[in-house]
Amino acid sequence: MRRDFEAQQREYERAGQPHRVAPGRPGAGSSIPGVEGEPDPQPSVMNTGHQLCELKRKAVYPSTSFCRRTDARSFTLGESGPHRPPRGTIARRFAALLTSLTIMAVAGWGAAPALAGWRPSATTTASIAYNQGITFDQARGNFFFDGVSSTTNSGLYRATSMLALSAANIAVIPATKEGYNHAGDLSFDPVGRRVLLPLECYYPASGGNTCGIGAIGVADPVTLRFLYYVNLDTTQIKKAMWAEISPDGRWIWTSSGTHLLAYAAADVNRKTADRQRAGTIGGIAGKDLGAVLPTSGVTGATFYQDALTRVPRLLLALNRGTYSEVVSYDTSVEDGSPRLLSATPRSEITVAQSASNNESEGLAATGAPSALNPLGGVLHWQMLPLITPTSIYSRILSYLPLPLPPRDGASVQRGQQLRTALSHGLRLTVVCNRRCTATATATIDGRLARSLGLGSPKASTRPYQVGTGALGAGAGSRTLTITFRSRARSALGRLRSARLAVSVRSIDVSSQRRSIYKLSTTLKR
Repeated sequence: MRRDFEAQQREYERAGQPHRVAPGRPGAGSSIPGVEGEPDPQPSVMNTGHQLCELKRKAVYPSTSFCRRTDARSFTLGESGPHRPPRGTIARRFAALLTSLTIMAVAGWGAAPALAGWRPSATTTASIAYNQGITFDQARGNFFFDGVSSTTNSGLYRATSMLALSAANIAVIPATKEGYNHAGDLSFDPVGRRVLLPLECYYPASGGNTCGIGAIGVADPVTLRFLYYVNLDTTQIKKAMWAEISPDGRWIWTSSGTHLLAYAAADVNRKTADRQRAGTIGGIAGKDLGAVLPTSGVTGATFYQDALTRVPRLLLALNRGTYSEVVSYDTSVEDGSPRLLSATPRSEITVAQSASNNESEGLAATGAPSALNPLGGVLHWQMLPLITPTSIYSRILSYLPLPLPPRDGASVQRGQQLRTALSHGLRLTVVCNRRCTATATATIDGRLARSLGLGSPKASTRPYQVGTGALGAGAGSRTLTITFRSRARSALGRLRSARLAVSVRSIDVSSQRRSIYKLSTTLKR
C-alpha cells in the first residue's frame, strides 16, 4: 500500500498536477456511510490530528501544496454521489440521516437554522501539512498555515490566496527549556506584521501536556523564522491551543478550559521574552472574561466584522464530539479593556462528524465579500477527514455570510433636485466592506460649460469640473457629499435641468487597491 501511494505521489509531482478529488467525494478509499464503493471506517485507522505524527513517518508528501475547489454544497448532513444507490444502501443512508438529525435536535436546532448567517460556498482540498491552523494577511493576500510535522515539532507555511506554496519552515519551534513542540491555530497581527503561534508541550507517549505551561511565539511573516516567545501566567492557563488577535491589533485572545482570556498584544514583545529567559519575571497575565465557553474543545478562532453592524465578532470552532460547531461572541473595547457584549454564544454553523469532516481545526476570515474572495469564501474552516493511507490531505470549508452585504461601489442617491443639490450638495452613497478613503468629482459637458460662461473656449470639448467631495477612512455604507463651486452653482441655477457625470475613486486602506466608479445623473428643478 505504501509503495503504491509513494508511486502515485511521485507521478503527481512529475506531472506538476494537484492531487485531484472528485466532487462529492473526499478521496479514493475514504469512507462515507451509505456511498457505494467506499468502505466503512475501520476502528484501527487513526482519526485525530495529534496522531498525524505516526502516519506522517509512513507517508510521502509532495514538494508543493495541492488544492482543488469543488462545487458548493451543504456539509451538514454529509455527502453522496449522484449515482443511484444499490439495494441495501438506502437503509444505511436513512440511518445516517436520522443520526445527524438527532444530533442537531439535541443541540437545539435543525439544519436550516444552524446555517442561518452563513452559506457553504466552496470546498478546497489542501496539503496534509496544513493540519492545525489557518490565518490570513489581508494587506498582502497571503494565507499562513501550521501543522504537526513530527513528534517533536510543528511546521509553518505561507501560501498565496490560491494556496500556491511560497515559503515553508517545517520545524519552526526552536529548542526551549520548557520543551515546546506543538503550535495550535495561529493568528496574523496586521499592526505588528508578525505571525503569532500558540505553544504547548504535547508528547502523547509521556502523557500529553508535559510542561503545564503555554506561550505565544512570534515568527517573521517573510522568512518564517521563529523570533521569540512569551510565556503566559500558569495560574490562568496550562497550554495555549489557539490564539487570535483583535482587528485593532491590541488584544490576543485564547482560552483555558471554558474560560476566555485576552492578553495585551503590547506585552508580547522581545524585551518581555528576554526578561523571562533571564528569570526576572514570570508569565504575563491576561484578562479573564469568565467561564463562558460551552466546551473546552476550542480548535480555532477568527474575528469577523459584519459590514452592516461593524461589531467585531469572535468566531470559535468547537469540537463537540459527534459534530463540530462554529459559535460567535460580539465583542467591544470599553475603557481600553476587551469585553463580551453577551456571555451567551450564538451558533453560526454545525457540521455532523463524518469521514470527510472528521475533526475540526482552525478558522480564518478573509474580509467581507468582494469581487475577489480567496478560495471562494469569506470564512474558512479547516477540517481533517478520517485519515487513511489513501486520504492524506486536509479540507477547507469556505462560507459566505447571509444576508450578503452590498458589494463595494458608489451610487447617486435618488430624489435629489437641482436647486437642493446646488445649495446643500449632491449626495452619493459609497460602500466599502473594508476601510477605504474616497474622493468624488462632478463634471458637465464642455460645450454646456462654454455656453454658461464657464471654462475657456480652447477647452470647449473637455468636461468641466463643477464640484468635488471626499470621505476619510471608514467602512460600510456612507454618504459622500459633493460641494459645487460658487461659479458653477450660479450658472447651473439658471437651468431647468442639468446632466452631471460623477467619478468616484476609492482606495483600500490596507492593500492600497484603487477602484473607480463612473456615474451619471440628471437633476431637475
